[in-house]
Formats: sequence, structure tokens, C-alpha cells
Amino acid sequence: MPATTLKRQIISDAEGNPVGVLLPLAEFELVEPILKRSLEPEAEFSRLLLMEQAAADPLFLADLQDTMQAFAAADGDWWERQQ
Repeated sequence: MPATTLKRQIISDAEGNPVGVLLPLAEFELVEPILKRSLEPEAEFSRLLLMEQAAADPLFLADLQDTMQAFAAADGDWWERQQ
């Protein structure tokens, strides 16, 4: 029986949107540590707590305000003004 070589295969839903991928083991082993880190519930919970704290942090809010004002100025210069 001849050996079958599998390559990456994209799994799509009924509408054609990619929802998953099948990887050869060698490629999976390259990304496995990253996947394990990103799927840790503690890490996600910690990030959510940091976002909650940022909403009440005056330094973060001031920096956010400065960034948004700079963006508004740059955005206004980039697009043509309506007449």
C-alpha cells in the first residue's frame, strides 16, 4: 500500500469561511507551545483584569485621550474635507 502524504488542509464551514486547519505533526509541534499559552484560562483572566483596571487608571485614560486627539488630527489631514 503506497504511503499517503498529507499537507495542510483548511477546514471551511458551510459558507466557505475558514474555521480550522489540519497540520502535519512537524508543523503542529512548532505552534503547539504558542497554542497552549494562548489557551490558558488564567492568562485570559489576567488580561481581562488588566483591561478592567485600565478603564479606571487616570494615566492610561490620559494617554488614550492624547492618542485619540492625535489620531483625529492626523485623520482630518489625511481625508479630504467635505465642502
